[in-house]
Amino acid sequence: MKVAYIDHTSDMGGAEHNLLSLVKTLSKMGVEATVLTTPGGPLIERLQAQEIPVQLFTLSESTKFVAREQLGPGLLRTAFNRLPELWNVQSQLRRRLSDLKPDIVQTNTLKAHVLGSLAVAGTGVPMIWHLQDLPTQRGNSLPLLEICAALVKPRIACISKAVMADLSPRLQKYASVIYNGIDSEAVRQRSKGYGQSIRTNFGIPEKAPLIGVVAHLIPWKGHRHVLAALAQLQQKFPQLYCLCVGGEILQFAGQKAALEAEAQRLGVAEKVFFTGQRDDVAQIMGALDFLVVPSEHEPFGLVLVEAMALGKAIVATRSGGIPEIVCDGETGAMVPVADSVALAEKISDYLDHPDLARRAGEAGYLRVESCFTLTTMAEKFAALYGDICD
Repeated sequence: MKVAYIDHTSDMGGAEHNLLSLVKTLSKMGVEATVLTTPGGPLIERLQAQEIPVQLFTLSESTKFVAREQLGPGLLRTAFNRLPELWNVQSQLRRRLSDLKPDIVQTNTLKAHVLGSLAVAGTGVPMIWHLQDLPTQRGNSLPLLEICAALVKPRIACISKAVMADLSPRLQKYASVIYNGIDSEAVRQRSKGYGQSIRTNFGIPEKAPLIGVVAHLIPWKGHRHVLAALAQLQQKFPQLYCLCVGGEILQFAGQKAALEAEAQRLGVAEKVFFTGQRDDVAQIMGALDFLVVPSEHEPFGLVLVEAMALGKAIVATRSGGIPEIVCDGETGAMVPVADSVALAEKISDYLDHPDLARRAGEAGYLRVESCFTLTTMAEKFAALYGDICD
């Protein structure tokens, strides 16, 4: 079976990490995968290292990097104003798909769903949207998605029940849920032996408590709530450190400086390190006492699964798909969104009771093995492909 996967960017975000893992696994299961993406990012090299064919198409930087919240209510108007570019991109994609003759086209991001649908419309090729966003958050994408769905009648594979619930009834009739999965053994192998060296690199004492946030520096990831929680905890835990792992993306340039200024204002700047984009995330998470995920809305949160695979307890917001991953009081602790007081209380609980955090980490490891493996994810996509092509 031949499947063409479309992503509007080759920069590595959560959706691109997920795509890379999925096509690597499906290729071993006999799927002939080709990825269509735009030039310039590390996804291309990583796919080629796995001998997965890549074809490129061009998309303007202004379209590639515009964020939904920057469009406000004018999403449809913006799409209309960019019709010449949309026509050009769909023409590029249509030519490549005509040459590839795939059995299925699968799109990986909201922009790819739109671009891919325009390219596939009228060809009769079955289409899957791998929906990895909450469409009504950060600007409502539903009207545009409904127009595209009317053109191609896609199957929609949602990464969580929360994502599926965020769809309109018109789109839900096409949808099902396939949870993200990871190669947990590979994550554990990458994390080994780095704990003390990570602390040494950042000048963190060996016995000092260490927590971390792993996310791009994007406003809705909620870093500022962790900084506020740290300020509340400084008197009780003066040696508490925090690593904020992740870089800026073009749409939100200036976030690092803003967060550093906020840390300075709150008096926690000496205990918080903004690491930038890292390739050793598993090693860093292995050095943490536990992971904090303060997102204001989160479609899934693959980093939660990776941390749980390492036996790490989680303190996270009750947001989006997170409650489908983290079992409150069993594999982690849940707090309301944007509540730094509650966040500080749960962090304090785990620091005061390390055995509680250890047991939560052990339960999290078992949950990953039973619910969130890469093999299970790939098998469900393979079954979906078979259902479509039968």
